[in-house]
Amino acid sequence: SGSTGRPKAVMVPHRGLVNYLLWSAEEYRLDGGNGAVVHSPISFDLTVTALFAPLLRGQRLVLVPEEQGIEGLTLTLAEGSDFSLVKLTPSHLEVVNQLLAEDQAAGRIRTLVLGGEALSQKSLAPWRRHSPATRIINEYGPTETVVGCTYYEVPAEAEPSESIPIGRPTANTRIYLLDESLQPVPVGVAGALHVAGVGVTRGYLGRPVETARSFLPDPFATAPGERLYRTGDRARFRPDGELEFLGREDHQVKIRGVRVEPGEIEAGLLEHPAISEAVVVARKDDLGELRLAAYLVGKDGEVPSAGELRRFLQEKLPEAMIPALFTPLPQLPLTANGKVDRSALPAPGVAQVDLDVAYVAPRSAVEEILAAIWAQILGVERVGIDDNFFSLGGDSLRSVRAVALAKERGLYASIEQLFEHQTIRELAPVMRTTEAALPPVQTRPFSLISEADRALLPEDVEDAYPLTTMQAGMLYHMQLNPDKPAYHNVNTWHLRAPFEREVFLEAVKRVVAHHAVLRTYFDVVNYSEPLQLVCREAELPVTFVDLRDLDPESQRAALDEFWERECREVFDISRAPFLRFHIHRRTDETFQFTLTESHAVVDGWSTSSTLAEVFELFLTLVKKKTPRIRRPLASSFREFVAMERQAHDSEESRRYWTDKLQGATSTRLLRWPGYPQSDLDTDYKKIYIDFRPEVVEGVRRVSHSVAVPLKTALLASHLKVMSLVSGSPEVLTGIITNGRPEQLDGDRIRGLFLNTVPVRVKLPAGSWTDLIRGTFDCEREMMPHRRYPISAMQKSWGRQPIFETTFNYLNFHSVEALLRSGELEVLEDDEKDFSFTNFTLDVNYFLSPATSNVRLTLEYDAKQIADPQALRLLGYFDRVLEAMALDNLAPHYGSSLLSAGERHLQQVEWNDTATPMPSEKSVAWQIAERAAATPEATAVMGGGEELSYGELHRRSNRLAHYLRSRGVGPESLVGLCVGRTVDMVVALLGVLKSGAAYLPLDPSYPEGRLRHMLEDGGVELVLSQETFRSRLPADGAEIVLLDADAAAIEAQSDADPEPLASLD
Repeated sequence: SGSTGRPKAVMVPHRGLVNYLLWSAEEYRLDGGNGAVVHSPISFDLTVTALFAPLLRGQRLVLVPEEQGIEGLTLTLAEGSDFSLVKLTPSHLEVVNQLLAEDQAAGRIRTLVLGGEALSQKSLAPWRRHSPATRIINEYGPTETVVGCTYYEVPAEAEPSESIPIGRPTANTRIYLLDESLQPVPVGVAGALHVAGVGVTRGYLGRPVETARSFLPDPFATAPGERLYRTGDRARFRPDGELEFLGREDHQVKIRGVRVEPGEIEAGLLEHPAISEAVVVARKDDLGELRLAAYLVGKDGEVPSAGELRRFLQEKLPEAMIPALFTPLPQLPLTANGKVDRSALPAPGVAQVDLDVAYVAPRSAVEEILAAIWAQILGVERVGIDDNFFSLGGDSLRSVRAVALAKERGLYASIEQLFEHQTIRELAPVMRTTEAALPPVQTRPFSLISEADRALLPEDVEDAYPLTTMQAGMLYHMQLNPDKPAYHNVNTWHLRAPFEREVFLEAVKRVVAHHAVLRTYFDVVNYSEPLQLVCREAELPVTFVDLRDLDPESQRAALDEFWERECREVFDISRAPFLRFHIHRRTDETFQFTLTESHAVVDGWSTSSTLAEVFELFLTLVKKKTPRIRRPLASSFREFVAMERQAHDSEESRRYWTDKLQGATSTRLLRWPGYPQSDLDTDYKKIYIDFRPEVVEGVRRVSHSVAVPLKTALLASHLKVMSLVSGSPEVLTGIITNGRPEQLDGDRIRGLFLNTVPVRVKLPAGSWTDLIRGTFDCEREMMPHRRYPISAMQKSWGRQPIFETTFNYLNFHSVEALLRSGELEVLEDDEKDFSFTNFTLDVNYFLSPATSNVRLTLEYDAKQIADPQALRLLGYFDRVLEAMALDNLAPHYGSSLLSAGERHLQQVEWNDTATPMPSEKSVAWQIAERAAATPEATAVMGGGEELSYGELHRRSNRLAHYLRSRGVGPESLVGLCVGRTVDMVVALLGVLKSGAAYLPLDPSYPEGRLRHMLEDGGVELVLSQETFRSRLPADGAEIVLLDADAAAIEAQSDADPEPLASLD
């Protein structure tokens, strides 16, 4: 084990080898065809398949001499036909594809097995076109699990862009994907790949510490003493149970604090039609910082420009995963076993400028200063004024340096400006030579707009001010698809209360007069900037429909028809107000109340407060009581607009969020393949769960004991689930924050006071209490900066959204007193809502003012999240709160949050591979049975020689007797350093028949490596040939030369030696 590092001798028991070979002979259909081609070294465990499995089925081996290399394999394929099996690495397949004419592929191979590396669809394209009958298998398995432990037959109809899984476990093998606590991870989440079953080997020879580190007690075993092998690889289960390989854990790198999987970047690069091979590694630059370097082989010898590749990847990957350097190569360096040799990749050198842009020299002193600064920090020879900062390898960290160095030279710009103006030509004009002071905040009517705009306002407008950034974003989406109900919310309740139409209208009229936002509309075209205008008067639409004459079934049909229509009836942004009330009388005591509102003008608190105010006033007027006098409010929504602008210009808040997001990666949910896309017009669905009251009460007690709000514990549960489903201890999600002014009447004014800000938390080790405390610390830290607009952060972040999941906590206690009074009763038989947002997943916790219970609603994009996936998420949230309430002092990482059904699926159903062993004999003696049945059949061809099965059996018997005469027997280790000739096969079987184990030695290895392997294995005898004698150490192990000592070996008996008593 260890083809590129320091090798370790793995002890492979006969039972594991027999299990794998019998399975592969059956699965790869080796009963037919013209045998297998053996072209790789015996030191590579990949060779075991083609070397032994065909002999178990009476097939022949065609040996390719090692000096011919991969060209010899290609020649063998071109001259032969209908080979039963060929097995090689994907890197070798790329070479074969180049050397073998495409029309020569047809009919050459029945089963093509690829292993040892990640496989891409591009490598298979020539075989799919010209040899569609060839079965193609992707096999995975470390040496420590006997060659192969999973496999996947690539379907002929697979899409070129599809990733190729490593499939399902082989016979008598179990696969587990586990987290650091050895708990199973959810479907779709990356986990450490562990293997159990017959194929797990005995460990490393003479290395008990390393064996103990990698071979663990199997916590899922039903029998005592079974072990689990930690492969060091990462994978994830697809929803159909197929395993998707993600790369080595030791290939993971941290770039600016972000853990990056180079394999994901390589997969993204391979989707580019011009790239045939790609490897991504981390390299230190001249500043001592790690940067991602991509090495590429072009499909037609040409590699696209760095700019084109960056743009291509930016559509697929976060900014932190975009390589800084791209190096074209004619071919990738390979190890002797045909795997990519990362240690042999050349230094990437100085980054190349974007070849898409012609060089234009600086034209002014400011441009010269900027060009010199950029060249210095980006490691390029020269920078033109049209070269893009980020295309040259710039990132957020280098942006900070660029701004800081410019400031030292007397030039001032913000990081946001650099992100917005990415070339020197664009940036130079906005640079200042002095730092401008922030303008003071004013909150008088019309004070936030220009005099020119004010002069254009209609007569009936009493105030006007700009949009907030959230409003601007919402209006953008609303206008982008005007017929799509974006941010369009409809809620309906079945209420019991007295009702008088005219009194209700009067209550609505008074409330509208009291709140400016209820008289507001938007104008996005007629002024210097989009504005919201407040009318002196506006009438809120209220419709009344009497359904009392209809039977309940007809009422239901009428209400459903109205509901469908109202959900599609969007608002006209140029007309106030943005609320509608609908009353459907159902009985003399009850009515259906429906509220339709646009989220662009009011948030949830404003909506619930408005409803409470309307109904409190209505019930007061119905009882002929005098309502309390409503004084003008001391605050207005206009002040929040001003406060947000002040936050936007705050250097302190900008620095805070820049530092907070430095090196972050958005927490993304897996897209489940194979599920039909939603055909809904809105694309969004909702599911919910009402937590059990005892669970909510338990979490409330935990919150009280930690001295934090209930909201914080619920946010901690959200972070835990996001960590669980992403497989990362660090979570970057969004949280809906309230930015209401901290001043008189700030809680009473209406409007949209929300901002969605990032929450970046590395989940602490420890208990649920520790997790809750850490969450509260994060909330407290960001509170002074909660009004900094998300749009400003997004500009600095890049093209992809900062987050795709959001957390929201809703506690509308403004209606609690009204509901508890008994004057208004909500009948729970007919309550529903409709809303539409633009995030992939909204996680909304709602605290009921009537029952004090908590409902969790997941609103998800049904084109991104499959329905079964959403239901599974709901279960995780439920089990997290249960665990938190049950024992808040227990380690939160120690809880298994998978359902019993999920655990059974992963641990039992997908590992249902138990297969009886048809023979208790070792490989050598099963091949001997074939020799007895067909002694004249050809067994081996190579180097101009042929051996029949009978000859192979007799010669290997004589060698076994010879070895036993030299003291070789069970538990002995014999070195094997021979060429790829018939003698190699004789030697392998002879050693096994003697009862010993063999240590394969590649003759091409350096002498120092061969010496280390012999000493490390404690080898006392080596079988070799005259050709390779000089490569072996002169001292140490006894050396037997198969050709020079042939007479002594041939003098031995050809009778069967005594076979091993057991396979174990």
